[in-house]
Amino acid sequence: MRKRTLVVLVAMMANVAHAQPLDDAAFAIDEAEFERALELLARAEEGPLDLTGLQRLLALRALALFGLRDDDALARALADYATIGPEALEGPPRLAQLYAEARLRATAPRLDVDARVEGDVAVVEARWDPPHPLSREVRVHARSEGAEWESGTGSLRLPRGEGGVEYFVEAIGPGGAVLSREGSRGSPRVLGRLDGVRETPNRQAARRRLRLGLGIGIAVAVVAAVVTVVVLTRPRGLELFGPVPER
Repeated sequence: MRKRTLVVLVAMMANVAHAQPLDDAAFAIDEAEFERALELLARAEEGPLDLTGLQRLLALRALALFGLRDDDALARALADYATIGPEALEGPPRLAQLYAEARLRATAPRLDVDARVEGDVAVVEARWDPPHPLSREVRVHARSEGAEWESGTGSLRLPRGEGGVEYFVEAIGPGGAVLSREGSRGSPRVLGRLDGVRETPNRQAARRRLRLGLGIGIAVAVVAAVVTVVVLTRPRGLELFGPVPER
């Protein structure tokens, strides 16, 4: 219990530590100290950051650059923010308009994960399509049944094993923020044992739907068989469902 409490306290202290530069940067912007705000944001970008913290950092950077009237840097900052930010940016009307225009121009990068079996080897590959401007690394984590987790950048190859391979993928951005993920350590995807067949998440979902459909079909067939047996074997004159009421 004491160890768990200590872990929670350390996590809380870490959250406060990495939030402090962001709070200081916001205060500097309120005081029109835009250069200092950018310095604080650069420090905050070293991390650790979660996705919410990264979104806040990019919004504050846009505000500081807007205050400095650095149009080129502001355009780049808004383009970055548009890939992960909300629909609207709170701030001066002109800045909000520029952000809305950046969102219209922005593409929506997709984390493309390809998991397949090649003979006795399981292959997991992941990449952005198109490339994400904020992505620093795409980490692939996988393990064969009963083995330790292994990690690679962009791709990983493992012996398939009889029990298949578990895997998950994380796309890491500034400060260690996870921009996107496929599965997780606690709930990994599973690459099956079918030779030469790609076990992508869509295929896994289709197989789950097929198993569910088969289960429902079997249940319906069993109920129908039971009703048929009861109807055929009931004593003469016995109404199965009771008398039919007169209309």
